Amino acid sequence: MTFPRKIILLVVGTIIVVGLGYSVIMLTGVGVPPTDDTENIDSGYGYPVNDTRLHEFEINMKSGGPPPDGIPPIEDPIYIDVEEANAYLNDADIVFGFVQNGVIYAYPQRILVWHEIVNIEIDGKPITITYCPLTGSAVGFSGQLPGNDTTFGTTGRLVNSNLIMYDRATNSYFPQILSQAINKNYDGLRLERIHLAWTTWAKWKAAYPESLVLSTETGYVRNYERDPYGSYSDTNSYYYDDQILFPVMDSDDRLFTKDVVIGLDNFENQHAIQKQHLRNEMVINVNLGNDSYVVFYDEVLDTARSFSSTLNNQTYTFSYTDGAFVDDQTQNEWSINGSSLLGNLSQFPNMDVMWFAWAAYFPNTGLSCMSC
Repeated sequence: MTFPRKIILLVVGTIIVVGLGYSVIMLTGVGVPPTDDTENIDSGYGYPVNDTRLHEFEINMKSGGPPPDGIPPIEDPIYIDVEEANAYLNDADIVFGFVQNGVIYAYPQRILVWHEIVNIEIDGKPITITYCPLTGSAVGFSGQLPGNDTTFGTTGRLVNSNLIMYDRATNSYFPQILSQAINKNYDGLRLERIHLAWTTWAKWKAAYPESLVLSTETGYVRNYERDPYGSYSDTNSYYYDDQILFPVMDSDDRLFTKDVVIGLDNFENQHAIQKQHLRNEMVINVNLGNDSYVVFYDEVLDTARSFSSTLNNQTYTFSYTDGAFVDDQTQNEWSINGSSLLGNLSQFPNMDVMWFAWAAYFPNTGLSCMSC
């Protein structure tokens, strides 16, 4: 079998990255590699799950090459202001935006591609920012788990080509997109997701000039000017071709392999919205089982904002009329933040993700797309 030259270069580059990452982690001592003999500290964390389904994910884990924490998470992030960040970020660079308790953060993709996890603390509460370059997915998580406040590390393993994290309290494994433990103490536990806005540096700094930005002073030696997978500005890179570097459990040809979709998952049902379709329609109403949601397109940030459609025991459906989001029941206008004279909708986290990865985890997913 003959492999394309760019794939060979990517594999070689990944091996180099792994070697450097492992050397640094051993020198600094940051992160404790997980072991497979963690003592069961509490058997009371049982959750109503389909054990067979979770076991399927566990047995389909693959080594991604690095050892545990060989792709080293950032543990003590240093932040700079927008003016300082302009010195190393280009307007087209991808950032993952996050607003918590009035404090605004931006995490550049060009840094996270080398680390995949940033563990932070806000008001004494642990939060983990994650990005998987192989599946183009960025998700935040609360580290407040039953019986433990914890942080997360990288296992060096993948399922459906997607990052598998481990929690440092019990060594349970959590695939990022699934957001659910597939083994050990927390088997079945569903993590609390936190929404990250996938946008560009130009759009984020214009909307949030007071933002704090993750610094390149990470404590590690990395070339943050280079993405080992290519570039989101280069349509010939990994992010746009049809190559999947690791096996997946299911496939679905309704969309191109790496079409970007907005994934919605309430742990019982799932739905994906082709991002370009959302740009065209501006608003999409979605039912996940008995629960109803709405997804607004944020033109300012070129991102999706999703909310529960139910407020004060009334479920609304929405349209985009004369440049405004309007509910069909009362004709009230709603802001991009889900607020109106009727009240405030509850935010529901979503994720930008490559179609192949979403479909691999959720083969029964619903789909809204331009050609559906």
